[in-house]
This record gives sequence, C-alpha cells and structure tokens, in this order.
Amino acid sequence: RTWPTIDLMRSFEIPGLIFERFESLLLVIWIMQLFCTFVISFYGAALGLANLFKTNIRPILFALLPVIYLMAMIPKNINNMFAFGDFIGNSGVYLGGLTPLVLLVISKIRRRKQGTDRG
Repeated sequence: RTWPTIDLMRSFEIPGLIFERFESLLLVIWIMQLFCTFVISFYGAALGLANLFKTNIRPILFALLPVIYLMAMIPKNINNMFAFGDFIGNSGVYLGGLTPLVLLVISKIRRRKQGTDRG
C-alpha cells in the first residue's frame, strides 16, 4: 500500500454518524500542512536569492515560479515521484553536510591569507 493511513481511515466507520468520511478531514489537514511548508520554503529561497544578488524579492518570486513548475512536471508517475523525492532528500543531506565543510575550509584559507598579508 502506498498510503496505509488513508486506507485505514477509509475502512473505519461509525454507523449513524453524520460525518462518515474521515479520510477527507485527514487529506485536508495534510494538504494544508504541505501548502504551509511549500510557502515557507518558497519564501526562504526567494529571500535568500534576493539577498545573494542584492535585489528586490518580487522579481525573484516570479522568476522561481517557472522553475517550480518545471520541477513539478519531471515525474511522470508515482514511482518516478517517489524516486525524485528520494533524490531530493539525499541531495539535501549531502549539501547540508558538505556545504559547512567547504565554507569552513574557505574561511581557514582566508584567515591564513589575511594573517600573512598583515605581517
């Protein structure tokens, strides 16, 4: 099963209850959570790029929209979607682990250069 929690919610029934489709409530909450996570990530990416390029955030927000659309169109079926999600997760772990090390090496090299320039 791809989503066993939703299957379990579909099989759960209480006769005579007004609201019988509990999975609808679960899906609404799940979609709201995904939307909030997406919006925060989108804003953070746009803010970071705007600070990096020292420009206004508004053009960056509009420039990121086609990128997000094209990335969303890459997976063609659910298996490709899960593989793409695994790839993004793994690349995030590698980038999150390698980026601080690279920045540390760069700062050590700069500190040595500044130390030899002064003396």
